[in-house]
Amino acid sequence: MRKNDTEEGLLWSQFKKGDRQSFSLIYQQNIAALINYGLKICDDTTILRDTIQDLFVDLWNSRLNLSDVDSIKFYLFKALRFKLIRTGKRKVVSGDLSAFLLKKENNTDASIEDKIIIEEGWAFLSKTLQKAVACLTLRQREAIVLRFYHGFTHEQIAELMQLSYQSVSNLLYIAIERMRDILKAPLLMQEQTR
Repeated sequence: MRKNDTEEGLLWSQFKKGDRQSFSLIYQQNIAALINYGLKICDDTTILRDTIQDLFVDLWNSRLNLSDVDSIKFYLFKALRFKLIRTGKRKVVSGDLSAFLLKKENNTDASIEDKIIIEEGWAFLSKTLQKAVACLTLRQREAIVLRFYHGFTHEQIAELMQLSYQSVSNLLYIAIERMRDILKAPLLMQEQTR
């Protein structure tokens, strides 16, 4: 068992016993990821924030009846998705991947010209990737976000999306192939202009 797994298990256990600091820490560690994930499946930020608030209220109120979890983040994602589907507020939205792509370390040794070229390259790649993601179906988009942005396993995605493992594998494969085809043309064109 990894150290993080042990710490997460202890945090969950303390929360279940009514420790408000543990509950607060669970909230603080997961709120940004929940909002980010929620925005991928719900385009109404007011409803999303209310649903997340309800999720944490329900979590606190039912803490004595909760079982142990392998991953707090996965549990919260699954609960949020279920709540949004149950309220009928699950909608297709286009994700902003540029913020994710542009989170990179600054190279202090690079010249200003190199940095400008790098930034332009990232901006181009970001726009192209956003266009490719926008061409995916809702399920493909959701699977891509869960796998590559949040790092969930195929098994976790299957459970979260209520699909078989094979369906998730197929969904990801088809989505990646579709994105690869879409991304090939603009990247080749940019290479030819250099």
